[in-house]
Amino acid sequence: MIDLFKLAQAMSREAIESKDKELWALAMSYLWRSKWTCKQ
Repeated sequence: MIDLFKLAQAMSREAIESKDKELWALAMSYLWRSKWTCKQ
């Protein structure tokens, strides 16, 4: 099982460095999803 939170953090860091808005949005959706899956 991939740790979505760590993946999303790495992706958002990458997106900020490359100024890639689409990648950043994808990272945010992963962060959002990991937040909800952790609560269940």
